[in-house]
Amino acid sequence: MSEKNYTAQQLNKHITIKTPYKHKRTKKWYGTEDPCKLPPFNWIESAKIYNHSYERVPIEWLLDSADILVLYFSMRNSDRSDNIMTQFYEVYENARYNNLPIEVINVPMDETREDMCISYADQANWFTLMFDDPIIITLQYRHEITAVPHLVVTRVDGSMVSSHGILDLDEFGKNALIAWLSTAAYTKPRKKLSRDTKMYGPQWKYLNAGVGKAETPDYKRNFSRADLSFSEDLDEDDVDTLVEKALKAEAEQDKEEDNL
Repeated sequence: MSEKNYTAQQLNKHITIKTPYKHKRTKKWYGTEDPCKLPPFNWIESAKIYNHSYERVPIEWLLDSADILVLYFSMRNSDRSDNIMTQFYEVYENARYNNLPIEVINVPMDETREDMCISYADQANWFTLMFDDPIIITLQYRHEITAVPHLVVTRVDGSMVSSHGILDLDEFGKNALIAWLSTAAYTKPRKKLSRDTKMYGPQWKYLNAGVGKAETPDYKRNFSRADLSFSEDLDEDDVDTLVEKALKAEAEQDKEEDNL
């Protein structure tokens, strides 16, 4: 994978994440290691993953669907000046349309639940961790995330494929997905996405978004249950609804943990 570094100008356009002091010791340990040489960290089997409808995604289904997982460390209104992540949204949705065994999980680094909900509403139709999930800080230190956006690509068992996915997109464009899948051995049988659409949530906004003059993506006509909706069009009631759904999902999650 690409070894070239961000330019100083690009780094300055990122939002830097401040490291909490209480985790300084852990950060120091990982700072001396090459993430690609660390043993696999299989966090996904106990993770709590949700879709755009804030419905829980079965981990067994997720593991059966993907050869690679892309962790998207995100924050509201954080993208490079060339909108690299918006480009990746389109690459991903077209890859899923072609049934490639890749899944993306949003890892929100936002400071408020409202910012997290607004940010996620504008992302492609993939999955997310919930705001303030304890696993987020673990993933941040494990992968030495100091700025967003950042993509980390792993196999489903947590072993590393690429620690700098955005640099791979810079170098290979959409072919970066093929490079990631080749590294991961590409073992999962292809599934028909039309049968699993409800697992992802209602909106497929970015399929063929930059192609032709069509007013709406082709995918929406085939599979979507809702109209297109971008965060800039969200009013206060829409944001409140998203936050309410997220809070409800978190409450149900807490209830399940209390019953264990």
